[in-house]
Amino acid sequence: SSSSSSDAPSSDDAPAISPAFVSQVMQLSESQRRRRVMEMLVRKAQAIPGCPNRKTATAMAKLVVESERDVGRLLRALAHADLNSVLSQKLVDVLQNPAMTENGADGSGDGDAEGPNYEGGDGDVDKAALLFAPGKPGFFSLVAGRRPACSYRLTWFRNLGRLVGLCVLHNDMFPITFSRHVIKFMLGRKISWHDLAFFDPMVFETMRKTIVEAGRMSHAEFADMCLTFKVGVREELGGGHVELVANGADVSVTPDNVHQYVELYAHHLMVESVRPELEALRIGLNDVVPASSLSGLTAEDFRLLLNGCPAVDVTILKACTAFKDETGRSGGSESVESMTKWFWSIVEKMSNAERQDLLYFWTSSPGLPATEAGFVPKPVIVIRPASDTHLPTANTCVSRLSIPLYSSRKIFRRKLLQATQTKGFGFV
Repeated sequence: SSSSSSDAPSSDDAPAISPAFVSQVMQLSESQRRRRVMEMLVRKAQAIPGCPNRKTATAMAKLVVESERDVGRLLRALAHADLNSVLSQKLVDVLQNPAMTENGADGSGDGDAEGPNYEGGDGDVDKAALLFAPGKPGFFSLVAGRRPACSYRLTWFRNLGRLVGLCVLHNDMFPITFSRHVIKFMLGRKISWHDLAFFDPMVFETMRKTIVEAGRMSHAEFADMCLTFKVGVREELGGGHVELVANGADVSVTPDNVHQYVELYAHHLMVESVRPELEALRIGLNDVVPASSLSGLTAEDFRLLLNGCPAVDVTILKACTAFKDETGRSGGSESVESMTKWFWSIVEKMSNAERQDLLYFWTSSPGLPATEAGFVPKPVIVIRPASDTHLPTANTCVSRLSIPLYSSRKIFRRKLLQATQTKGFGFV
């Protein structure tokens, strides 16, 4: 039978499991070890911010346990690891794949916050894209799925919101940049028709010109534009035509009501067409970060926290980076000093795109955090034994860049660019 002794030395708030717990579990049989470790990890996983229910916690614990066949070796590794960070990463993995839990992390478990009605559809999964960039490339808005909304699809939006919350909570960079109105909805801020400029600049310009023309034209001249309160909507927002007011097809737009027309049209494009998706996204964010904690932020503040600074400032990066000598050579400080100078001279002459590639290769984020406090852990460059044949490698989990001691700056630059421009991933 399994030991009845408590594993209290490993509290749910502790960053790593205690040696006492490891010692207790190692006295058990293999199957008993695995069961005890699983029970401990489930309890700790439930305490991770953003973990919605026990099913998700169980899936997180299972990922950790299955990562190592030898439970003893797993225990020893966990004893020296930040367990909260390990489980937070597993939470991201589970939220990205709801199939890992029986019913997905969609709020069906105990203790979930109330959300929009996720029932609907014909039982089939709505496989439409989640996001699209209607205006400036790289700025994303939500895609309207079929109506009534598919529960599985809304689960993805809620999980996306949870990922946003986890990035804010842990000072990590989020790889997707949302349009301004999406951020304002998540923060509970009022969305105005002027936000349309950040969503779809072409439509905004059309609406702006309509208002200007209404101030210049007579009622008869404006009527020749044949505008009504029935408008067309692009496919990503539901398609077809929508009446902005009752019997909108019979209500003409005039200089007197043109502002109402523009405001209703913009509100439909940005909010009403994707309201279920936006609400699911916001609820997911608030699953991790309470709305009260975000009350003082503007949309610009939140974007800076979430996406960091797009321009890579070498001065800031240099101030936060430490170098470590692992060449194993006596009197190697001069060589390491040369490598340090070469590195910064190479980076300073890079384009911003090349610097972003370097940061992505090094830390898994293409941008700098909004503050130095966002560098967790601090970036480190390790100078390895001399070799002109090996490429630099990186451990993004700890922001560590390992570079062989190269014989010349030219070779250093070529190898560094070759490594950072390789868009692949593996374990080293």
